[in-house]
Amino acid sequence: MCEDARGAVWLYTLDGQLARYDGGKMDVWRFGAQRPSQLRSLARDDSGLLRVGVDWGLYAIRTEAAEPGVDLPVVHELPVGRLDFLLSSASGGHWRLADGRIELWQIQGVVRRHNLYPWGRAPVAAACEDLEGNLVVGTLGAGLFWFGADGQVVTVSTNQGLSHNFVLSLYADREGSLWVGTDGGGLNRVKRRLFDVLAPTRGAVVQSVVEDADGGLWIGSNGDGVGHWRDGEFERFGFDQGLWNEFVRAVAVDRQGRVLAGTWGAGLFEHRGDASSG
Repeated sequence: MCEDARGAVWLYTLDGQLARYDGGKMDVWRFGAQRPSQLRSLARDDSGLLRVGVDWGLYAIRTEAAEPGVDLPVVHELPVGRLDFLLSSASGGHWRLADGRIELWQIQGVVRRHNLYPWGRAPVAAACEDLEGNLVVGTLGAGLFWFGADGQVVTVSTNQGLSHNFVLSLYADREGSLWVGTDGGGLNRVKRRLFDVLAPTRGAVVQSVVEDADGGLWIGSNGDGVGHWRDGEFERFGFDQGLWNEFVRAVAVDRQGRVLAGTWGAGLFEHRGDASSG
């Protein structure tokens, strides 16, 4: 089922009844009932049209012009080899899974595309968006697939701790958790990793961290001096840059952008450009 732009709720049944519930009144049309279809799917997008999907095609209907007792106002029809899923997007468009392609459609056309189903021939049973608008797809037999904005796909299956690879329902909550309903494996909660170790500091005793005005991080540690990390680049400051004691207890950045490092037993050091002074 799906809500249209005016707040009416549309429902599509397996035998091809397309119903609109609005203001306590139910109107019903027969749509695509002449052929059997395992898929009966609805999605609203930012064009104001209601997308109606069946196995063999995708239709667009002007819901505001739909009148009881007459044929539905179909704006256009798109034949497909096989349509597997439709999903309304929080961005205003809709996701379309058809003929092995995964596409996000908006008014201007396709804005995101993945050309091959990474789950092979496993049927699609559920889909949702995460908080960032990325697509998550649940399958019958291959687990779930999380598509990133960078085009990368993360697979979550029993190999990664999912209780069952047959996924029936998906929901992303406001905290970023993904809830996965499975066929016999109960309800799973999937959370992305929130923390990771900054690789150049692995194993270090980090005593102090401060951010500068450019978004970089200054890191003070015992035995490793002062480090600076920004945009994936790490630079270390130690004896070679005039820091007499690399056991750093505290790091601070003042309003002029000067970096101050307090050490164990060697006093306070100031870093200015390429030089350090005690």
